[in-house]
Amino acid sequence: MPIPTPALNLVAIPDVAPPPAVTIARAGTATRTNIRGLVEAVTANAVRHDYDPTTGDYLGWLIEESRTNTALFNRDLTNAVWTASNVTPLKNQVGADGVSNSASQITAGANNGTILQAVTLASSQRFFSAYLRRITGSGNVQMTTDGGTTWTTVGPLTTAWARYSIPAQTVTNPQFGFRLATSGDVIAVDYVQNEAGAFATSAIEVPAGTAVTRNADVVNIPAAVLVLNQSELTVYCDARLGSTAINASTGKAVFDVSDGSTNNRVVYRLSGSSGVEGSVVRSGATTVATLLTAVAPTTSRKKAAVALKFNDMALVSDAAAAVTDTDAAYPIGMNQILIGSSFGGTEYLNGWFRHLAVFQRRLANADLQALTL
Repeated sequence: MPIPTPALNLVAIPDVAPPPAVTIARAGTATRTNIRGLVEAVTANAVRHDYDPTTGDYLGWLIEESRTNTALFNRDLTNAVWTASNVTPLKNQVGADGVSNSASQITAGANNGTILQAVTLASSQRFFSAYLRRITGSGNVQMTTDGGTTWTTVGPLTTAWARYSIPAQTVTNPQFGFRLATSGDVIAVDYVQNEAGAFATSAIEVPAGTAVTRNADVVNIPAAVLVLNQSELTVYCDARLGSTAINASTGKAVFDVSDGSTNNRVVYRLSGSSGVEGSVVRSGATTVATLLTAVAPTTSRKKAAVALKFNDMALVSDAAAAVTDTDAAYPIGMNQILIGSSFGGTEYLNGWFRHLAVFQRRLANADLQALTL
């Protein structure tokens, strides 16, 4: 029997707005990488179609949690918040956004010249990243989050903009910046970012002396436009993580089909608190099925499908054998879908969404494998 036509078939199409049934909520602007590989601002409440900066390949809708960039004047290293030692900064570079004189150049006047910014913050896990490119020279370029107690060499840098980062550190009052090992070397710097977390998120511009917050992307198919079968269902998805790291025990959800609460729901995570991919089903405020694939998260594109029916649940990922549960109640009342996060504004995907399809019946395991090839 052929796979039936899905009742809902939501596909991310490059630079095409989602259908009216999908609600995109995000207060304020956020950035994406456009097809030319440039950083570009996207208006509030609009989907961010994101592209691979190196290949130009379409990645999908970028869906992220809220983050705050505490690196002030993060494109202008001539500002007094930056302390230079044997380094000369100029704001004279075409930035990673393609705009003239929007980014900075730093020139080493001696070996191991540094430029640093100190921020007053309570102890927290910090992730430090920046767009860099080489102008002249070949010496090591290093980055620090702890004021130079630890220096990490990044690169090799090329003459093209690329984003570089160093491992997350838990520090109090971070002091972050750059060191050029060789006198006379010159590099360009843009979109310096110091944020709380275990991984980098999209570039946040901080043009002045106050930290800037990018708000979360909330993508929802509300109950008013959705009618779901209340006895059996199959949900298929295609998504990709931006990083395998997670913040504390927070998972990374691709979809959460629910009754508007955590009482009756099915949530599928590419990475959960257990450190593996899986799906959890709750019925009547009780967890009735936990379907784990034992697959550790990767940043490769992932296709998966979750099938639901009374005492007949299954999860199939990338055409592998089904993980099943034959003793589970069906979650009655599910009528809405969050994409790229879970109920309550948590477990953000921090990656890219490509496709979601909902079938109004429990597909056979062989069909789930065919869907997820």
